[in-house]
Amino acid sequence: MSLNWNAKNVEGWDEIDPGRRESVIFATMAADMGEITEENHEEFYRRTVAFAMAINEKPWVSLDDVKACIGLKTNVFTTTQAEHRKRVARIFQDKVRDWIYAEKQGYHKPKPKSEEEVSNG
Repeated sequence: MSLNWNAKNVEGWDEIDPGRRESVIFATMAADMGEITEENHEEFYRRTVAFAMAINEKPWVSLDDVKACIGLKTNVFTTTQAEHRKRVARIFQDKVRDWIYAEKQGYHKPKPKSEEEVSNG
């Protein structure tokens, strides 16, 4: 399914850096929110940060980027806060499961110290 968006209600859309605009548009999928409003822009940002942290990324949009895009609408289905939290928790739980599996396979064992490291403390 394509990501469709409409910025006709965003003040100064043409003055926003195109890369920043695109980042906010794609962040609507991470936030599970199809619209940015004055009332929900902080929740949008919180969700985006939570998702980024769950996948070990630094947030790709700032609060200022989100504020600048108030009025943006996309075809992303907006979920409740609880549904988004479940999604982020599931991502984190999958990462924990993968880490434990890798540890059992021996991938996370510390490397033995070299003689030089041992003598240097």
